[in-house]
Amino acid sequence: MPMMLREDCVVNGEVSDLDRFRKHADPTDAETAETMLGLAEAFRAGAAEEGEPFGWESTEASRLDDVCDAFLANRPPADYRRSMIMSIGAYLGELLVRHRLHEGDRVVFRVEGSHAVLARTPDLLELAGSVPVSEDQRDGDWQEIRDQTRRARAARLNQR
Repeated sequence: MPMMLREDCVVNGEVSDLDRFRKHADPTDAETAETMLGLAEAFRAGAAEEGEPFGWESTEASRLDDVCDAFLANRPPADYRRSMIMSIGAYLGELLVRHRLHEGDRVVFRVEGSHAVLARTPDLLELAGSVPVSEDQRDGDWQEIRDQTRRARAARLNQR
């Protein structure tokens, strides 16, 4: 599965949709969304041409690691790597927008081993009051409560 981004998306070694970001120092949210959707669609079209069609179901994200591995195994030139990174990132972003994210959500990206992990961060205000607190701690000094909790946690870890 030697996946490449469609050649018509690469002009003079650069991804043509990215040129809009170079021309506009501060693209609007609408311009950014339009460009990212275009890159996501370019990924889908290229994948379909290679016999690996991708839809918009959330489960499609789990297939991206294999696509990346197969693509990189062919040692593509740097301009194709950049275009593929941007198009896969745009596709994954579009999946997140369609299936998981809502206006105001925040996303954290981190690498665990050889995999990238994206996670939606919780709205901490929604969590307020959801953690049980003993009666004696309710009106206590926050610093002292944290110190007690850390000491108790350390003691439990030392018992193992």
